[in-house]
Amino acid sequence: VGCYFSAEFQGEFVTQEVSGKGVGSMANESIQYSTINITFNAISVWGYCHKKVGDNVLLMDRSRYKDCTRCFRLLRRSRNVIEVFSEALDRCYMSESAALASCDTLNSTSILYHLTYNCLGSWPGPNGSNYLALWSNNVDDDRPQYRCGLFHIDNKKGKTYMAFSSDSSCTQDLNNSTSGYETLILSKSPNQKKVPDYVKTHVATFPKWAQGVWEESLIVNGTMTFTDLNGYNSYTFITIESNEETGRYVVYSKDQCEQAAFVCLMMRQRSENVLEFTRGMVFSPIYQENLCDDPNLDNLVWMTQARIERVVESPCPITGQYTGMITDLSGMCAELSSNCNTREIMYFKVSDCESGELYEERTYLCLGQWEEKGVMYTYTMRNDTSTNECFVGLIVNDEEIYIKEAGDHCIRNIDPKTEGMRLYKKGQCYGNSPSPAPTPLKPIPHNPIMKITTTPRSRISATTQVSGNAVSSSVSYRSRTFTNLMLFITILVAFLV
Repeated sequence: VGCYFSAEFQGEFVTQEVSGKGVGSMANESIQYSTINITFNAISVWGYCHKKVGDNVLLMDRSRYKDCTRCFRLLRRSRNVIEVFSEALDRCYMSESAALASCDTLNSTSILYHLTYNCLGSWPGPNGSNYLALWSNNVDDDRPQYRCGLFHIDNKKGKTYMAFSSDSSCTQDLNNSTSGYETLILSKSPNQKKVPDYVKTHVATFPKWAQGVWEESLIVNGTMTFTDLNGYNSYTFITIESNEETGRYVVYSKDQCEQAAFVCLMMRQRSENVLEFTRGMVFSPIYQENLCDDPNLDNLVWMTQARIERVVESPCPITGQYTGMITDLSGMCAELSSNCNTREIMYFKVSDCESGELYEERTYLCLGQWEEKGVMYTYTMRNDTSTNECFVGLIVNDEEIYIKEAGDHCIRNIDPKTEGMRLYKKGQCYGNSPSPAPTPLKPIPHNPIMKITTTPRSRISATTQVSGNAVSSSVSYRSRTFTNLMLFITILVAFLV
């Protein structure tokens, strides 16, 4: 397998720096940050991508009088947090075998943040707790600009216990969610705003096909709750006027900060297991009949949701093996293929066009697809990261297709023919069955069964107004201590460019 860093790891990051006076003095020192860049095939300061072995990557440092190699392990903890395991930077190996052997002893970490909002992300921690990364925009504050902590929620007591480290690391003076440099016990404040009487007397229902547990939503009768992991907002929508023919619903909307308004919500069934919804641009403190009129519904951003408990699987829109050149990556080729026996599975490979050296391979589970304005949108789940991705494509015929990534929520106004990859069919699909031609697929109607066995994946969020395409806002943790005998811990924070 070739050596390069995929797109989700690339970008500009910051690393915490402290003087080497010992870990006990870190809380009293001024914390500085320096920039580190991760490119297609290198990490600045650390070296060039030399070889990948499982989750480990060997980086070659060419800045010394002789090339030497170090082992790193990069783990994507969430959309905005990457954890890096490594030895101290003053340890570098002249032989590849020695560097590879050191991969088994990595126990220090670097954390990469993709920086947008105060809450940067969370990931599983020890003993049922979770790590939490925060960013403070108060540059005049003497405290660290980036904070890491542990928290756990006690549902019986209705309390959240949270503890923070003394610096930007996830280790310094941090023992558990109740013991750290700074501790908090949080309780949810009681609702201050009562639901208006008009809402209580005019409750309608969402359509039957929409009922149930979705990726970030729960819809029961006329109430929809949505927790947005991108923008860390949560919303409750109570429908008071329902029009299933147009898919438009006047709702009473309230977020986690008790900001409430009447607004138009549009909902579409894209396939058996995929729905999309969006809100209008007009928010009214009182009910208005014209909230769902056409002038208020231009240039909206759709939020794409996958059903958690699927009754049937959705076949992928392509059948066969297709190959072509990647337009924005010179010299690289892509192969897209399907499985004849399991048509909901799709494979994607990236390789060097000349040598055929394999750089990356992914497996996708197709969740649903639909046609809109002459192009086809396919919503998928990437198996290795369990994250959802959308693709927009154009099937010219059985021999030629165009495809382009469309983000997490199926971004509109992308022309796959001019912006995407052009792929040609080179063979049949994997498996023993013949490869039928791609055909448009329609949703299979059914009455969903409510089985709430687990809590839907939560995306905690801060209200933002977005022009053009949705409710969400993109959002898109350990100190570095150098000693001669100890491994280091680093924090990297990714800046939006």
